[in-house]
Amino acid sequence: MLSISPFNYKYTKIILLFLSKLLDFLIKFFPKAILTAAMEMLAGAGEAAAMSRKPEIMADAAYVILTKENGSYTGNFAVDDDILAAAGIKDFDTYLVDPSE
Repeated sequence: MLSISPFNYKYTKIILLFLSKLLDFLIKFFPKAILTAAMEMLAGAGEAAAMSRKPEIMADAAYVILTKENGSYTGNFAVDDDILAAAGIKDFDTYLVDPSE
């Protein structure tokens, strides 16, 4: 028979708490315009690329959020370029899929 020790129970609670915080973060964090297969299908490859950004913008915005002081940024609706602009980043051309546009 499987027995749950207090040690395992404690860490199970910690993991569940972490996952609930992570899920809360993921639900409220959105990209503004990332190039996806769906965008290419609907708008055409060239036009979709001209108005899209690389996924790296999401990674950089997630880094800004995750490195904030614990508990200082919860329950917010976050859009990638808004987060980076608030962090002082002003040049978003490096994130463009097609920099010539």
